[in-house]
Amino acid sequence: MDYRYKPFYLEFPIFQIVYIIYWIPIGFFVSNILSAVIVSVVFHILSAILGAIFSFAFEMFVISGRMQAMVQPYYFIAMIFFDFMLLIIGLELISYFLNKKRKEGGFDEYSSDEQN
Repeated sequence: MDYRYKPFYLEFPIFQIVYIIYWIPIGFFVSNILSAVIVSVVFHILSAILGAIFSFAFEMFVISGRMQAMVQPYYFIAMIFFDFMLLIIGLELISYFLNKKRKEGGFDEYSSDEQN
């Protein structure tokens, strides 16, 4: 029989729990920054395209403030999207490296390392 010491982090999902606890404040802050950057870049690209096509009408639309009123909800939508995206990517990376460590260490329950 092969008795190997199985590390604590392979028994219990401690890394995933710690990541989720830290993800709540830090992930919110990072996703808020990412959403602000992405939405403002898209806004400026869209503004350049529409300004080239409809120069006077688009300038009046921007000056009236309706463009900013239309863009405002997209900050929250993009923030939620990036928040969940960061959560899923982080948890997948953690589980990938734990599975890799489990297989390299011989702790995989499906592997047949036992000698007959």
